[in-house]
Amino acid sequence: MKYAREEQTYLGFNSGLRQGDALSTVLFNLVLEAALLKIDLRGNISTRTKQLCAYADDVILARTQKALNETFITLQKEAEKMGLIINTNKIKYLQVTRKTNTIKQDIEVAGKSYKVVNQFIYLGSQINSKNLIKEEIRLRIEAGKRNLFANTKLFENKDFNAASKLQIHKSIIRPVVTYGCVTWAMTVTEKNRLLIFERRVLKKI
Repeated sequence: MKYAREEQTYLGFNSGLRQGDALSTVLFNLVLEAALLKIDLRGNISTRTKQLCAYADDVILARTQKALNETFITLQKEAEKMGLIINTNKIKYLQVTRKTNTIKQDIEVAGKSYKVVNQFIYLGSQINSKNLIKEEIRLRIEAGKRNLFANTKLFENKDFNAASKLQIHKSIIRPVVTYGCVTWAMTVTEKNRLLIFERRVLKKI
């Protein structure tokens, strides 16, 4: 979810926050937090019908479409009270279900229609409608290959010994491939794909 900053006359200021301003992120987070406190999120992660991932790009998670609608409308109203306008052009809708015969269609909230998608990137990780991790691992390996190619000269430089090159791999390439790996539930096949890439880098070293 994206927010557009509306120009306001508030507390003596005649203009809104500018992107890159030192106080911009702090003030934006304070205002957004005040809006989020208005949403009923009682219970814990296993009993709540709705969740919020309010970090950089905001994501609303809900077990039912009704809960999703209510949460979105409440957030929209509370944000507007403080001069924040949700950029509806950048909002997408993703449905995750085990049912194979479910027809996925655009969702309508507060009179506006939002496009349904099968996947999207959130904080650098891919989330998809089938909740499969293999596509995310494929993207991580591809990113690792690009990183490896970008550092080819370092690995081919004879002034660096094997230990130095290994340290470069551990500090530059491996973190790119394993980004977000603590949340992965992998199969043996997916583990082997990662090991194959690791051996490729070690061979290069």
